[in-house]
Amino acid sequence: MDNIRFDSVIHAFDEYSANLAPPPDYIRDLAAEARKRMLQLDWILVSIAQLEQEWEPLHQSLSSAPNPPDPATIDRASRIVAFMDQIELLAEVFYFFA
Repeated sequence: MDNIRFDSVIHAFDEYSANLAPPPDYIRDLAAEARKRMLQLDWILVSIAQLEQEWEPLHQSLSSAPNPPDPATIDRASRIVAFMDQIELLAEVFYFFA
């Protein structure tokens, strides 16, 4: 997920907007809204990537967890569920924003 970003698209959009001789029906407010939306989508992707990085070691630690689980294992499992809930929420937000 590290390579999925909107920064290059935002840069290209900024270059295009700066060098644009606007047509008569060009609406700068819509362009600003589009740029804002790309920044928001980029933030969502970065947030998901950070959550995945924190989630991965916890997930791997459960593969060697004792059975029955001890309190530390239960805590790790609860944190994994919380990470997954956050990732799912951000993915749904991304879908609706895009």
